Amino acid sequence: MEKKVKRYIKAIDRRLHLPRRIKKELLSELSSEIYGRLDDGEELEAIFASIGTPQELAKELEANDPDRKKVNRWKLTIYSAIAFCTFVWMIYSIVLIVYPRLIPPVVIGEQMGVVRCFSPINGR
Repeated sequence: MEKKVKRYIKAIDRRLHLPRRIKKELLSELSSEIYGRLDDGEELEAIFASIGTPQELAKELEANDPDRKKVNRWKLTIYSAIAFCTFVWMIYSIVLIVYPRLIPPVVIGEQMGVVRCFSPINGR
């Protein structure tokens, strides 16, 4: 009987995607409830039927977790950095379109005295 309870708890543990601390607390409470109901004389199968399948219980526990709604800080940081870089690139592009003289001329080659200079303003 104890093996069935442990398998049931382990099945829920595998399906729960919560922080370790919260998961440990929830599973401890669930285990205490199951053993308490067994001590009161309830049948194990009846207890499992009233609690539900591991999939259903895990889904319900995750849905009721208040921390679940918090945004992952790393994702927020990465998305913010990408948005900032995109914004800066757009502003730089607009400035170069409006003020093309800000683009420095490009020197191509400098081998054996031959120097080519390309200016994006007049194309030569």
